[in-house]
Amino acid sequence: MTSYLASRPLSEAASPPRPEELEISLFGKGVGESLVVHLGDGDWMVVDSFVDRQTGRPVALDYLTRLGLSPEKVLRHIVISHWHDDHTSGASALLDNAPAAQVFLSAAFNKKEVRKLLAASECRTVTPTGVDEMALLLRNLLARKRANSGGVQLNYLLAKTLVHKSSRSEVFALSPSSGTLTRALAEIVPFLPVGGGPKRRVSHEPNDLSVVLHVAFPPVAVLLGADLEVRTDSSTGWLAVVGLAGKFCKSGTFKVAHHGSPNADHPQIWNELLTPSPVAILTPFLAGRKPLPSHEDLLRLKSTSIRVLCAGSPAPAKSRDLAPEAQKMVRASGASIRQSEGAVGHVRLRIDGSGRTMVDLFGAAVEL
Repeated sequence: MTSYLASRPLSEAASPPRPEELEISLFGKGVGESLVVHLGDGDWMVVDSFVDRQTGRPVALDYLTRLGLSPEKVLRHIVISHWHDDHTSGASALLDNAPAAQVFLSAAFNKKEVRKLLAASECRTVTPTGVDEMALLLRNLLARKRANSGGVQLNYLLAKTLVHKSSRSEVFALSPSSGTLTRALAEIVPFLPVGGGPKRRVSHEPNDLSVVLHVAFPPVAVLLGADLEVRTDSSTGWLAVVGLAGKFCKSGTFKVAHHGSPNADHPQIWNELLTPSPVAILTPFLAGRKPLPSHEDLLRLKSTSIRVLCAGSPAPAKSRDLAPEAQKMVRASGASIRQSEGAVGHVRLRIDGSGRTMVDLFGAAVEL
């Protein structure tokens, strides 16, 4: 019989890992994703950000503070995998609280087309988006660079770029590939400004520029999939990452890409990049027309993973699930049904030097 882990209150995640432990903490709330990673010996990395509405602060900062750690002293690296809203909220606040951290962005943000788009986004007065947050982050970084203050260093990532190296761990970016970068920049062109602002709101698709990370902590490794999708062109997306198989050791833990969506899944990811039956962790996304992960997504993940851990319940309430009479009333009123953001969930894995893994769930996190 399968034994499922019970979730505990977020406040109980208050003891820091040992120096010799790798920690992968995944936070989610239905719309938002952030990873907090202990790389050994008190060095920490944050990948992506979202703000906890209860505290008004990035969830990563709240967590480090709860552990009794000062983000200013321990946070070495901030990686923003891509510019979508649910991965960027509060990114500039992370920088404000860790002024000496190394900041890593996709190499796309060093291209004139993307810089032009970001600059134009600051002229708009509509609801802020992930693009706006990236514009703010870049503006602050460049201002500090000009003032030679804070010690902030801005780094741009391509496949095989080194993010971190110590006696205990190494972190490499596995994407974007040069082919992905070329294609993505071409798709950005229609959004470039004419006159005072962008032609239209920047699309949330595609996810080509997402930064996938490989964390090696011998004898184990972890693959952090961000929101990268699969493309038919082998020089782009996940197939380009698969092309790096053999250059990096296989991972026994997988932060599943794009909330478990089938457009971010491919058999070669599991066969070439992961050990047999890895631990799969993911966050739900409940704001779209088709919330993720779906029931079918979960069945697929369960078929390839020894455990599936989710930072929030993937149980949507959609108008199509209502009785016909209720659907008619919703249409007549002109209203729509949208799944609200849930409470914050926290999936925590701590792995010691022998490869033994301790799993904890906090808040809204569940084992599926």
